[in-house]
Amino acid sequence: MSLLLSPATVTSLRALAGRGMPDAFQVLRPSVAQDDEGALRPPTYSVVAQGNGQLMAIAPGSQEQLLAERLQVIQPAAALLPAGTDVRVTDGLSIGGGSFQVVGVAPHGLYEAAVSVLLEARL
Repeated sequence: MSLLLSPATVTSLRALAGRGMPDAFQVLRPSVAQDDEGALRPPTYSVVAQGNGQLMAIAPGSQEQLLAERLQVIQPAAALLPAGTDVRVTDGLSIGGGSFQVVGVAPHGLYEAAVSVLLEARL
């Protein structure tokens, strides 16, 4: 008895997972440029992936974070994206009507049915 999944089974599992993802998303990748004097310009973002995913709240409420001597409110969340989605920790994610910073991507591989990412929304 083989414990490995066949390619057809993996494809079926991915299709099944995709049907449960109701939220449209876009993965936004920043690119940083310098001007002629070497100063950094504000990043520009390009869409590197889009489709349907699922936004999930991690815990009710929010957290406070001290950053650059300013107190910011952070709303942690998670999302499931289709298998094979190109997403990195430096990316932004627009999903479910909100804008988030990707702060973690779960390890994934050949048998993944979805990509799990951790997000922060600054309120």
